[in-house]
Amino acid sequence: MKAHNTVIDQCRAILDGEVAVLMGGTSHERKISLMSGERVINALHGVDIAAVKIDTAEPFIEHITDYSLAFIALHGGAGENGVMQGALETLGVTYTGSDTSACVLSMNKNICKHYWRDTHLPTPNWRLMRTENQLKDACEYLAGEVMVKPNSEGSSLGMSRIHTKEGALTAYNTARQYDQHVLMEEYVAGKEYTVGILCGKALPVIELQVESDFYNYHAKYCSNNTRYIVPCGLATEQELALQQLALQAFDSVGARGWGRVDIVCNGDGAPYLLEINTVPGLTEKSLVPMAAAHVGFDYPSLICTIMADALGITMKTSDGERIWH
Repeated sequence: MKAHNTVIDQCRAILDGEVAVLMGGTSHERKISLMSGERVINALHGVDIAAVKIDTAEPFIEHITDYSLAFIALHGGAGENGVMQGALETLGVTYTGSDTSACVLSMNKNICKHYWRDTHLPTPNWRLMRTENQLKDACEYLAGEVMVKPNSEGSSLGMSRIHTKEGALTAYNTARQYDQHVLMEEYVAGKEYTVGILCGKALPVIELQVESDFYNYHAKYCSNNTRYIVPCGLATEQELALQQLALQAFDSVGARGWGRVDIVCNGDGAPYLLEINTVPGLTEKSLVPMAAAHVGFDYPSLICTIMADALGITMKTSDGERIWH
């Protein structure tokens, strides 16, 4: 697209040094982050933008101020919970995506759901468990099928769907391997959707169809049988409603730039918010690039649009028409 090529040109013109692509790190999502980071690096090099890969598992802070921009391709852990963002803000380094506060609020599922509930946005009922002693009360409050998940983790790591109370302890211990605090959430039977956010606008909704009990790590990154339906098949007004809900959820915690909101709709079509991803995947199978491609963004254009937003570039065509946001 001509307009998107202009975004690449504008990024190339304004950058006065190399882009540092932060990747890897020490979270449980390290492997996926390395895949995302490699793809971002290759895209930038492909459009003649100087970029270097930085694995944040190694010492790097001392030299981070040498770069024009930090592109955060870290998933989970310090890259998505506000720690990295806070460090970069302290050093005065411009970076992509949401700020420290939004990352803190989004990564902590319990706090995020409280924000949604306080702003009258729909989300399944839940209980936070800090110790095993709270497991019984959580099971009694959430009768029926539930999801058990780490309170602050991504990529569906440590998640379980349980049908009976007998499986609760095993699910709790599985989640505890990833986080000392565990969330038990009412299971909503229905269709799963995801909505990418890019520069203040919602991308096309994607329906996720999986063979497993839910959209787990295997379904996301390993299975060849997971289906991604875009267009999602909803009526126009229904898709617009999900997009608007996703934007409200994103805005409720102050998120910015780009990200992804996961939603489930029950059998009657009523939507429930599940979580926000402030640094979602950028791999070959990732959902934001997939949705962006459906509205004409090739991968380098998507990456440069994310960078342009961070750099404060008002993206326009050569005729002066504002594009995308």
